[in-house]
Amino acid sequence: MRPDFQLARSTHALNRPAAAGAPRRRVAASLRSSPWLLLALCACTGAAQTKPVGEHTSKTIPPVAATEQNMTSYPAATTQTTPDPWLAQGHRERVPSGDSVFVVDTGSRDLPPVLLLHGFPTWSLDWEGVAQHLAGHARVIAPDFLGFGYSDKPRRTYAIAAQADIVEAILAARHLSTVAVAANDYGVTVVQELLRRRAAGSSRITFSSLTLLNAGILYAQYRPTRVQRLLSTPIIGPLVARLIGRTAMQRSLAEVAGRPRSPAAFDRVWPGIAREDGPLLLPRLLRFNTERAQYHAVWEQALAEASETIPLALVWGLQDPVSGPLMLQAAHVRYPRAVVTELPAVGHYPPVEVPDVVAQALLANARRGWSQP
Repeated sequence: MRPDFQLARSTHALNRPAAAGAPRRRVAASLRSSPWLLLALCACTGAAQTKPVGEHTSKTIPPVAATEQNMTSYPAATTQTTPDPWLAQGHRERVPSGDSVFVVDTGSRDLPPVLLLHGFPTWSLDWEGVAQHLAGHARVIAPDFLGFGYSDKPRRTYAIAAQADIVEAILAARHLSTVAVAANDYGVTVVQELLRRRAAGSSRITFSSLTLLNAGILYAQYRPTRVQRLLSTPIIGPLVARLIGRTAMQRSLAEVAGRPRSPAAFDRVWPGIAREDGPLLLPRLLRFNTERAQYHAVWEQALAEASETIPLALVWGLQDPVSGPLMLQAAHVRYPRAVVTELPAVGHYPPVEVPDVVAQALLANARRGWSQP
């Protein structure tokens, strides 16, 4: 079924018959009591490094009309007694869909703006170290996507188009039409959708530079983890999501990192993932892999065309089992004008693992864009 690219303005919930819950609860109980059954399920999904999720098809994406922005902000809600320093820098804003999203917006308004877009399944906290290095050089705007971090987490289907609508709304509320952007993982797919819209004449956003970090920018080279494959599997996915707690999430993030987060760093990122039963949303958020399977050709072409005129930098962790060296090699062929920064000991989350190096590469690329007429 074709994804609904108008879901940014949809408020329907998914209703399940009450009777359908009993079998799911029995299977979930079986999985909890038998780790071997969970391992068997992992084996049934196939090797993590052999093939991408979904079918390779190409379709034309219908353009999404820009919406008028009328946004309201109010303090971010948190149950922590002492607010996290990153949370203390941000606030929540209401977007045209009626949802509220968390946004950090720091730095002088006289400085050029840099938009920072996070990956799956984390949130804008990933960019804290980079933002610190950008202080005095750029205004930093870092939102949490809907369903992530401290943004709302409605129980509905998630689409990349809806996330792109939110980015457009956040920038429009600040009267910004041109920004430098840096994106990791999930955030890169949102950037590709915004580039497609710009090429189609349906978006007012212009990127002065593109700094992209470890992501499935070429779908054929993407290798999901076994947990991601399980979470993307109908029926099984929601059951597995119920088993993902703090320890499982910490292990999953460490498996794709070259330099895993310290226990203290994970203590900070976990509340944003876990709030409002966030792990239960993981199968819905991973729907972006299905969208990439359907629309990758259009999104990849949009990036290729943009890279002809917009400074493009690829800042890539080579210890990434999901989108690592093979992805970078293929991307360098597809986007030959890109400036490449290889990070040999870094994994899937360069902004977390080496924020100083990322900030340096980001600034160098942003300055290439700022110097263009």
